[in-house]
Amino acid sequence: MLLPIEVWYSQNAEYKGINPEELAYITSRLEEKFRAEFEPQYPVVDVAAEDVLVVRMALTGLQKNPLSAARLATSRLPC
Repeated sequence: MLLPIEVWYSQNAEYKGINPEELAYITSRLEEKFRAEFEPQYPVVDVAAEDVLVVRMALTGLQKNPLSAARLATSRLPC
């Protein structure tokens, strides 16, 4: 079972704003990569049970620079 992914900014980050759609994209891609790595050998389920491992992930130390719309549209996470 995968709990919602938390995101924590670095205390030193100059820019602490983030577009909610961009944040949703980043966390959904991380979840996709996690599932792809473990499934089908280890199914990721949505309900906790006695024999279910609960995973809690966080992106920490996030430092973001403001991007132009054109650059943001072409940026992507590594595969």
